[in-house]
Amino acid sequence: MWPEPNQPVAPFKAPSWPHNPNPDTDRGQAIGLILIAIALIATTAIAVGLVGARFHDRSTAQSAADAAALAGAIDGQDAASAVAARNGADLVAYSETRTGSDVTVSVEVIVDGESAIARASTAP
Repeated sequence: MWPEPNQPVAPFKAPSWPHNPNPDTDRGQAIGLILIAIALIATTAIAVGLVGARFHDRSTAQSAADAAALAGAIDGQDAASAVAARNGADLVAYSETRTGSDVTVSVEVIVDGESAIARASTAP
């Protein structure tokens, strides 16, 4: 029944669920979860890198379009094309409207597949 005083009591061991007569066979179960976690982290890092690169290309395209439009408003289409090229962009569309002495230029550029449109004018 009850153990005698000062007698050691066997430690309690919780049963495994479902019952496993040999708990040593559970070794290595964490490796699969660790590999899945590493794969998930790597995939997330790649996705973040791709999204970041796309935002960078979009920003570069918009900067190139803005600069090309300003150059085109001052010096014409050749200047707009040259400024776009110096900013790593291809000028794909250029339109110029003159109203008296004022010039309004609209340009479209592409940088690594990202396009941007900008407009500039010499009017105050």
